[in-house]
Amino acid sequence: GRAIAGVNGDYYLRDNSFFAGDPRGLQIINGDLISGPDTDCVWFDTNGNPHLDEVKGDFNVTWPEDRKTPFRLNERRGTNMAVLYTPTYGASTRVTGGRELILEKDGDGPWLPLQASQTYHARVREIRSDGNTLLAADTMVLSLAPELLADLPEVTPGIRLEISTATTPALTGVKMAIGGGPALIKDGKLFSLRTRPPGTSG
Repeated sequence: GRAIAGVNGDYYLRDNSFFAGDPRGLQIINGDLISGPDTDCVWFDTNGNPHLDEVKGDFNVTWPEDRKTPFRLNERRGTNMAVLYTPTYGASTRVTGGRELILEKDGDGPWLPLQASQTYHARVREIRSDGNTLLAADTMVLSLAPELLADLPEVTPGIRLEISTATTPALTGVKMAIGGGPALIKDGKLFSLRTRPPGTSG
């Protein structure tokens, strides 16, 4: 159909102009997982039914020897963080320092666009230490803060990694989702009195 109105439904970063507009919470557009969950969410299942509930993310990268590191998705990288960047984020990671792994598809499994509740197999194509890595259409970039490096295994080009975008509840095949909150009413009853995250707008 043709849209005749729009409503802003999520929170987004506003205090840093360089990252202004970055959604705070789950966002899926046309199946493309853009931002991970951390607030109440509205999403539509594969049958078109709407849902309002809390969604939890369990995003992890699995290194050789089955070591795991949690990561955030498409956001400003803070201290002691790993952030996975996809081409949806923009032209480059806008990160300084640390280490950035350029990841390419490994095998015949799924790849981009990134989707929720999936497992991806990746190979390290290149390792960069000068930051602000360009985001190509066929690659993802895993950016690692300096504080993480001492606790991670040695990484060289060619190493295979596993990327998980698991969520609870599972959002397999979901094409549209948006974070917001706090949810006020669900099934005709008061749902939540939680307040919005600091430094956000909605």
